Amino acid sequence: MPLFAIYAPDQNDPGALQRRLALRQAHKDGHERTGCMKFGGPLLTPNEALDVSDAPAEKWMVGSFMVYEASSYAEAKKLVEEDPFWTGDVWDKEKTVIRPLLLQRPLNQVVSRALWDTTVEHVHDDANGNMDDNHNGWASSDVLGPGRRA
Repeated sequence: MPLFAIYAPDQNDPGALQRRLALRQAHKDGHERTGCMKFGGPLLTPNEALDVSDAPAEKWMVGSFMVYEASSYAEAKKLVEEDPFWTGDVWDKEKTVIRPLLLQRPLNQVVSRALWDTTVEHVHDDANGNMDDNHNGWASSDVLGPGRRA
């Protein structure tokens, strides 16, 4: 099934952050319900996200980036337009972009590498030779299959 990259910056008005926080759980629940989002998350302001490790998350969320799996552009657009962040005026509708995405490597390898990069300090080989992260229960074999490594 085709993949679509969604870039959705937040509105700039003073109430946008409060709307985001109020609708965040409904936004996440919608992704769980539809299963369309393959990966994604909030976009962050560079200075606060990278330079200040203890900055509150709500101060550095400035939009969303997601990869959806959908049967067509029309379906991906419909999913975006049904999202609480869209209907609740969190995302800037004039600047939101939906584009078909062709990955250069399979999605499971992309996600596996992203997980590996964020958990490398907790990883060791288990008895079966799988790279295993006891910190959060993720193992490369969960994404790549038994005996395969990220």
